[in-house]
Amino acid sequence: MDIKIGGIVNIKTQSYFSDCTGVEKLNITMGRILIEKLEKDEEPSFNLDELCSGMAAGTKVPVKVYFEGSSDGPGRLNLEPGGATGVEISLLNDRGVKLPFSQGNALSMTWIRSEPKGEIYRLPVVANYVKKSSQKIVPRKANATLN
Repeated sequence: MDIKIGGIVNIKTQSYFSDCTGVEKLNITMGRILIEKLEKDEEPSFNLDELCSGMAAGTKVPVKVYFEGSSDGPGRLNLEPGGATGVEISLLNDRGVKLPFSQGNALSMTWIRSEPKGEIYRLPVVANYVKKSSQKIVPRKANATLN
């Protein structure tokens, strides 16, 4: 016995997005800090904005982010070699959650607005120099890189 079925099947797919990229390369200046005022000075805050393209305008999909850099754990960014020692940079979101350095702990970004090229998502960040435990502080240039 043969059975034949005829008809038209429409298959539709909708990808969430094709690409997310940083809106701008940031260079955050944290200024000079006296050792005595370490962890007591005002904490610089800034926004990490991402432009996600390839979806319909106004689409709010869950976008998460994690970071790469020299780190001894979540929310801790080591300084570049050859500079200050005994100090690292503390990185938290605006709610005090440590920035993750592993994909499994990625933080959600907040949808901000639509633009002609895509959707803007944001993660507010607070940075601060902090003392590394059991290390003597040696003041010098204190640069770090975060991707």
